[in-house]
Amino acid sequence: MDEKKLKSMLDKELDKLTPSMSAKVKNAPVLTKSEQVEKSRHKIDVIPQKRKNASRPFIYGAIAAVLVIAIALSIIIPATMGGGETPVPVYEAGYLRLDINPSVELIYDKDLRVTAVKSANGDADVLLSEELRKSVSGKTVDEAAAMIADEAGKLGYILPESENAVRITVVSNSDSQQDEVITKTTAAIETNFMQKGILCAVVAVKEDADYLAGLYGTAADDLKSAVESVAAKADSYFEQLAASNTNALEELRSYYEKEVFEYLRDLLKAECSRISRTRELLHQAQELNDEIKRYTVSIIALLGTDYWGVISTDDWKDDAQLADMCNRMTAVLADIEKLREDAVDNSADLLKLILAYDLFIDEEWIEEIGNATIDELKGCMNDILDELEKLNIEITAAVQNAISAIPESVAEFLDGTQTVIDGMRSELEEIYLAYYEEDRPAYTAEDYDSFYMQITTEYGSLEAYWQARENA
Repeated sequence: MDEKKLKSMLDKELDKLTPSMSAKVKNAPVLTKSEQVEKSRHKIDVIPQKRKNASRPFIYGAIAAVLVIAIALSIIIPATMGGGETPVPVYEAGYLRLDINPSVELIYDKDLRVTAVKSANGDADVLLSEELRKSVSGKTVDEAAAMIADEAGKLGYILPESENAVRITVVSNSDSQQDEVITKTTAAIETNFMQKGILCAVVAVKEDADYLAGLYGTAADDLKSAVESVAAKADSYFEQLAASNTNALEELRSYYEKEVFEYLRDLLKAECSRISRTRELLHQAQELNDEIKRYTVSIIALLGTDYWGVISTDDWKDDAQLADMCNRMTAVLADIEKLREDAVDNSADLLKLILAYDLFIDEEWIEEIGNATIDELKGCMNDILDELEKLNIEITAAVQNAISAIPESVAEFLDGTQTVIDGMRSELEEIYLAYYEEDRPAYTAEDYDSFYMQITTEYGSLEAYWQARENA
């Protein structure tokens, strides 16, 4: 019996003996951040235990992080509050921020439809392609949040084999609207990840206008001004930096250089992991090819023939043992092709590649790349590019484009940044998309109940779980 089935059986037996803690958690009133922190502090003193990360087919540096989606709205509707005769205008627009690491702000109207999408950090610019911005505009806030979270998975910010979390912060003048947005958005995000066989806890927090006032310096208790401040911002985080700083060029150049080289370091770590995996597969292929050669010595028609000679005939299909070896070799070569984006044509190419990869692999050097400072990385970048080029690594062009020049004007910075961002998005999608979209068993509502139960048992509350992740 596999581990997941065993876990499911144990969970069902446990449910017979204990009430559903997760149902209590998910149905409990949503508290403000300060209330949640205060409650978790006094109710349970939990020291989070360090857990092992779930295994992943690839080890891709520190590219993954935390997605933030913020949703805000901008419509003023006259209404009356209380039982008095004087009409009091109520600002019915709202704001939702969803954190994963990219931080995205969404503004929605009284019908809960998205009217604006804003980046709240540099990672959000990578996440929010122009196509995605257009796609979520006009969607309901829960649909938009699920679409953005799904895109985050395609770029590696949500990892299938890990326990993930997103945090939604909702601001509006209506408690009932906040509850509705939280309920619908939580369900939409959970449903999306359940269907993909991914665990992702949704941590929901209610806030008022003071929350946005703290972020944007607007008047306290004035949701209209706060939401309008968000709506007035440039869509791009880098454009926001340029607009908000009198010394924009100096700061942007520094920020650009830091962001680009930190990205390159992660990218190089990811590429080194891919090189290591390719090297392992090449050695598997060599061993299988030698095994096929030894086996065919006893078959006169295929005397001393390697894999490429064997599959050029149909004779091997009648020999079950030989067919098994050939099929395994075909699968290994297919895996190599996925990583290298080109096929190994024959045994001569195979031996040549094995030699090249064996000479390249230096575990100490790979570790140094991962720990290098920006200045150290810049100093050895040409050497790294030369080594990658010998292995025909196509990432080289993207790396060269990213480090070719530091912009000399704000306009150049913005244009150059967009080029780098597009390159980042393309590279991340290449690394993670197929992995994210692999077929895996869907999770059920019961699986998610068990997941939430585990969190609340260990951490005391979802907010405490989120804070533990943030502080890790």
